[in-house]
Amino acid sequence: MRIPATFLCAAFLCAAPCLLPFTVFARQLPDIGKMKPLFAAQMKQEQDVLRTYSWKARTEVRVKDEVKSVLLELMRYDGNGKLQRTVIGGNGSEKGESKQRGVVGRIKQQKTDDYQKKLKSLIESYSSLSPDRIATKMDSAAFQPGKGDMQDAIRILIPDIVNKGDSLSLWIDSKTRQKRKMQIQTKLDGDLVEIETKFGTLPEGVQYPSLITFDIKAKNIRGTRENFDYAKERKNE
Repeated sequence: MRIPATFLCAAFLCAAPCLLPFTVFARQLPDIGKMKPLFAAQMKQEQDVLRTYSWKARTEVRVKDEVKSVLLELMRYDGNGKLQRTVIGGNGSEKGESKQRGVVGRIKQQKTDDYQKKLKSLIESYSSLSPDRIATKMDSAAFQPGKGDMQDAIRILIPDIVNKGDSLSLWIDSKTRQKRKMQIQTKLDGDLVEIETKFGTLPEGVQYPSLITFDIKAKNIRGTRENFDYAKERKNE
């Protein structure tokens, strides 16, 4: 199935610039009941700070390791807290792609269109996670010591974060109390979808998603988004 890169860029950019702000953490495994209000408060505080910035986002989509689309945008929030995107570069479309013709082509196109809609809906459902929903799901969270390159971190594993059978994993550095990495695993039409976020830090100490990737191996689709050049826009209201 061919997935137009223009859609993939649009769907990928639906991902909110900050999915899970969280810096309040103790070295020892914490008490979930005590963490919930701190979690929600910290998440809101960091979102408020990020809304005072503008930044650039570069999104690249690959299909079978071939670059299909590159999009460069200027990102900022308006006075109502709604994220605004302005295209400032990139190609934004696949080169040399032609529409499929004939009955077989129309059937394939319909399947592609249906997959596009479901993929966009899936990504949006994870990009719109609210502090309250996260806090509620913390009741079922598991805390585990990190392994491998995350052995000096603690992993917070939250199952069924949006859909039954999915999961969200967040690694917190046990010394600095900073987010190290976040991963989401879910499925679309039986295909595994993996979303990973790595974080940078602004001067205020607030973390932001510096690199986000999503991978659908069954469809040979991989996307990356880099957020950079953060600049202060206005004071927090």
